[in-house]
Amino acid sequence: MKKLKIHFFVQSTHQQGTFFRFHNLALGLNQMGHQVIIFASDNEPKSKRRQELIDGIQYEVWPGHRGQGIFGQWNHPFTVFDRAYNTYPEADVVHLFQPFLSGGLAWRRMKSKTKLLVYDWDDLWTGGLYSGVGKSFRGRWDQFWVNYIENEYPKKADLVTTCSDFLKDRAIQSGAKHVELLFNGLWAYQPTEKSIARKNLGLDGQARYIGFMGRTTGELEWCYQALSELREVENLRIALCGMPKEILPDVPPWLAKKVDYLGILPPIKTRDFAAALDLGLLPLEDNLFNQSRFPIKYAEYMAAGTPVIVSEVGQCAKLSSEMPWVIKAGLGKDAFIEAIKKWIQLPDRTNILDIDQVNNRFSWQRISEQLSELYLTKIKEKN
Repeated sequence: MKKLKIHFFVQSTHQQGTFFRFHNLALGLNQMGHQVIIFASDNEPKSKRRQELIDGIQYEVWPGHRGQGIFGQWNHPFTVFDRAYNTYPEADVVHLFQPFLSGGLAWRRMKSKTKLLVYDWDDLWTGGLYSGVGKSFRGRWDQFWVNYIENEYPKKADLVTTCSDFLKDRAIQSGAKHVELLFNGLWAYQPTEKSIARKNLGLDGQARYIGFMGRTTGELEWCYQALSELREVENLRIALCGMPKEILPDVPPWLAKKVDYLGILPPIKTRDFAAALDLGLLPLEDNLFNQSRFPIKYAEYMAAGTPVIVSEVGQCAKLSSEMPWVIKAGLGKDAFIEAIKKWIQLPDRTNILDIDQVNNRFSWQRISEQLSELYLTKIKEKN
C-alpha cells in the first residue's frame, strides 16, 4: 500500500465535538503508515505559532487575533489571511473539517499543491446549529461564511465525507461529485466492571443509574422530567458528565439529590462513566440538526456493555433498526420518557448487547482503513 502525506485543515485543538472525529481518523491513518499533519487555530490572541504533539499526532497551530468580539475566532479575517497565505508543504491529500474560512481558504489555495481535495461534513450549521438570523455583526459574519462554505465547498472537493445519510444527500444536492459515508467510531477496549467503574467515579454502588454525557444538552430536560415522573422508584438516580455545570437546568432540591454531576471528564474516563450506567440516554428532538448528526456517545455507551435508549431520529434511527438491543424511543419528549418508564418496569433488564459487533461496526481502525482506501482509489482515478 502506498503511504500518503495527508494534511487535515481544522478549526481548533479544543477537545470536543469534531476534534474526536479528525483526531481519531488521524491516529488510525498514522497507524497504517500514512503521515498526517493537522493544521489548526488557537483562539488565544496572545499565543504564538507553535507545533505540538497530541497522542503522537503533529499539530501546527496558529494564534488567534484581537477583535474576536467583532469577528469571532472561526472566520476572523486576520486568522484567515495568516493561514491561507502560509507556505505549506505539498501533500497527497488535503482534508478540510468544519465549514470555517480560517481553514477553508487555505484548503482552497492548496488545490495546485495536492492530488486530492477532500471536504468533511459532520454537522449541519445553516438551518441546523444556525437556525435563525444572527443578531450581532459577529453572528451574521459567521453565518455568511458558514453558509457559503456549506453550499459551495462540497462541489469544489474531489471527495466529500459525511457522518450521516442526511448530509450525504445534502452534499449531493450541493453538486458534490463523489460522497462517501464515514461514521464516527471508537477504539475497542475491555470495559470496566460496573461496580469498579462506579467506585472509580464515586457513584452509588447500589443505585439504578440512567445517564447522559455530552455537551449537546438541548434535550437534557427530558431526562430530568423522566426522573421526576419516576420519583417513587427506589434508588433511581441520573449521572451526568460533559457539560458545564452552569448550563444544567434548575431543579427542586428533592430532585437535585438524585443527580450525580461529574463535570467534564477526559475521554478515557468517559469509558468508566458509560460502564457505570444501567441505561445510557440519547434523547434527540426531531430537527434538522439532529437528523444530520451521528453522536459519538451512541456507540460509546454500547462499547461499555451498556444498553442505550435513543430517539428515532436521523442516522441513529437507521442504525438502531439493525441492532436489536438498542431501545428505540420514538419521536419527541413524551415518547422518550415513556420508553424509560417501560424499561424501568421490566422484571429483567439484562440485554443481549453484542460488544464485539459494536466494536467491529464502529472501529476507528476499520473506518480509517475505509478512508485510506477512498484516498488511494480517488487519487488513482485522477491520474
